[in-house]
Amino acid sequence: MEVRLKDVMCRSFRFLIREEFRHELFEKAIEKENMIKNLAKKLGCIPDTITIMKTGQTKFIKWQIVEKLIKITGISEEELELNILAIKGGMSGKITEVKFPIKESPELALLIGKGMGDGSIEKNFRFSFWNKKEELIEEVCSCVNKAIGKTRGTVNKFKDGRIQVKFCPFIGFVLHMFGVPVGNKTLQNFDVPIWIKNGSKEMKASFIRGLFDDESSIRMKTEKNRNRSIILAQGKLTELRSSLENFFSSVKKILLIDFGINSSKITEQETFIDKKGRKKVVLKFEIRSKDNFERFLNNIGFTHIEKKRKLEECINSFVDIHRSKNIILEMIRNSPKPLSTTEISKLTGINRNLALSHLDKLLKNGEIFKSKGN
Repeated sequence: MEVRLKDVMCRSFRFLIREEFRHELFEKAIEKENMIKNLAKKLGCIPDTITIMKTGQTKFIKWQIVEKLIKITGISEEELELNILAIKGGMSGKITEVKFPIKESPELALLIGKGMGDGSIEKNFRFSFWNKKEELIEEVCSCVNKAIGKTRGTVNKFKDGRIQVKFCPFIGFVLHMFGVPVGNKTLQNFDVPIWIKNGSKEMKASFIRGLFDDESSIRMKTEKNRNRSIILAQGKLTELRSSLENFFSSVKKILLIDFGINSSKITEQETFIDKKGRKKVVLKFEIRSKDNFERFLNNIGFTHIEKKRKLEECINSFVDIHRSKNIILEMIRNSPKPLSTTEISKLTGINRNLALSHLDKLLKNGEIFKSKGN
């Protein structure tokens, strides 16, 4: 998939055309229409406006004017594309230095993940991304510049620690064309775009990282809970539950087929009523086990520094089962007296339940024997 100049000949977009080409474009159009007055009539403006546009006093030209000019002159859209330097749209005055065509890329895939995570496209097509982590804000800005065109987002910092970066409508329009929904995502159907499903592993990894950096959480091992997992959870209107299940299934399929990462079944986390009285459901799935964690960290990873640290801690906290079993066996063999499960747990530092599990297996295998007093 790609976005060409013709795809953005709409809305309030205006174009900055290379100086020599712009002058030639107007000269050809005047020649075709014989007089500047005739061209003005065709373009729906006054002759003075043509002079202003031709000489570059007005740098950005409305798409409607540009479209009429290439039709009059017979210049192709492909030739015009090569001479477009920048685009401006909306009331922000922000420009995007763009080079057509805009093509699929890992950076663009990450932005799609963001658009389905903490990012959103407003009805006026301005793209906003919210987060408390500076590294994620910086990554979004970098990817916009690499994937779509050099531009500058407006950064706002709030007292609660949240940071917002907001881009001009052209950025949101392009992201929408590549698959990000416009408006409230919880009220809409959407899925992983086909171009990402069929894309390279690098594109898929970028998309997953963009989504998981925003929407996932890491459950750590505690004294009460030995389970560790990466949890992805999102909500939607209850009547759109199947849409969310389909989206999660697409993500799970990418994780498994492309990266060998197994994940749990999709389950319901909660249902709730939002502020407007709409019933919504939150679904989730989890990634568990050391092997899956290592595959995720090595092949996808987190830009979110804290989540990366937590995942590394989860991996490092796994105990080598065979090693702990051998430690218990050696301690029993070298002990001058029988040992209770509690004593073994204290002496080895191995969780009592895990120690009991090892003892049962050693007993069944005939490697140890139960004393009459225990």
